Amino acid sequence: MVKKNKISDFLRNPSFLYICAWCLYYMQGILYAKGSIFAQLILLSLILTSLNHGAKIINKQNKPIYFKGLNILLLMFTFYGLLLFITDGFVTHGVEKTVPSMYYLKGYYISLLPIYSCYYYTKEGKLTPTVFSVCAILFVLVGIASYYQLQREALEELASLGSNRDEVTNNAGYVVLAVLPSLLVLSKKPVLQYVCIGICVFFVILAMKRGAILCAGIFLIMFTWHKMSKTSGTKRVLVIFAALLGLYLLTSIISKEIANSDYFQLRIEQTLEGESSGRNEIYQAFFNHFINDANVFNQLFGYGANGTIKLFPNYAHNDWLEILTNQGLLGIVIFLFYCLCFTRTIKSGKYQQESKFALLVFFLLFITQTFFSAGITNTVIYNSSLLGFALADGFRRKDL
Repeated sequence: MVKKNKISDFLRNPSFLYICAWCLYYMQGILYAKGSIFAQLILLSLILTSLNHGAKIINKQNKPIYFKGLNILLLMFTFYGLLLFITDGFVTHGVEKTVPSMYYLKGYYISLLPIYSCYYYTKEGKLTPTVFSVCAILFVLVGIASYYQLQREALEELASLGSNRDEVTNNAGYVVLAVLPSLLVLSKKPVLQYVCIGICVFFVILAMKRGAILCAGIFLIMFTWHKMSKTSGTKRVLVIFAALLGLYLLTSIISKEIANSDYFQLRIEQTLEGESSGRNEIYQAFFNHFINDANVFNQLFGYGANGTIKLFPNYAHNDWLEILTNQGLLGIVIFLFYCLCFTRTIKSGKYQQESKFALLVFFLLFITQTFFSAGITNTVIYNSSLLGFALADGFRRKDL
């Protein structure tokens, strides 16, 4: 894929440099110190670039209705985030957590702003299928590096508490999960695509995050169904063979982990017993507070940014309850409007088949995560780039 384009062309391509800069930002703690001035400068430049692209897209005509929902959602988070600085200052003191107030806006900006830039670059003919294919492979490498980094940090934290455990639930499961949708761009190189998908699913399983494993399973089912529906004859036989081989390897990996890992076995037993890591109690506490303790104003407009940690020891681990607590019913209406704009965009008939399928995959994985995790802030450059690319019908576009 790189033969058609010289390496120098990639290094001059603004979309490639933009995505690489995000990957470099996510490599802090691996290539350079976390929270360093270098990381802060990268993030600042990326946010400013994305805001500039967002302003340009707002003024564009005939853009997908999706952006109407995204604009209002981002405006809500921005308003509440700025209000947090006015009321709480630079630090938010929660029941048990103390966090910098800037983390609120930072989390949503990192997740949502790259969608504008990747849409813009695709529309401008900069983010082409070839460029994005190279980026997708880069995502796999960065995702694996993040897995080992977070694994090491979690084990070091346990060791500091006197634990001798050598296995943990690794939050990087959601990081690697986010890479999976971007691999749809490798459809013209099926062997490479299948290998990359297999690698990502392998690390999602190793991370032992049950929600991420569920979403990876949804992706595999959708991916296999899509491949089957668009092929026939010998190609369909090859797809069936690849699916059966993948299923065999997957079951072999799981069987090996069950046999060799007590912790993996424990996680499976907890799942079968309906254990939800305390989420049922958390969800009930948040919902009961909203129904019984919140006054009318808080029910309508919420408790403000970071309201969840001001009321309870932790975040809601559910986007709907997080928004309900922070922004009240107003926030829920805006979030529902965002989802409605998303579904209307998918249903519109102007997208090429692969672009429409990519949008559908992203939406289903996103909406699934909103119910037991943080679907919004689990959106990172690995999958937000795919969203922007597909919204601009990038699969239809040709390389220049």
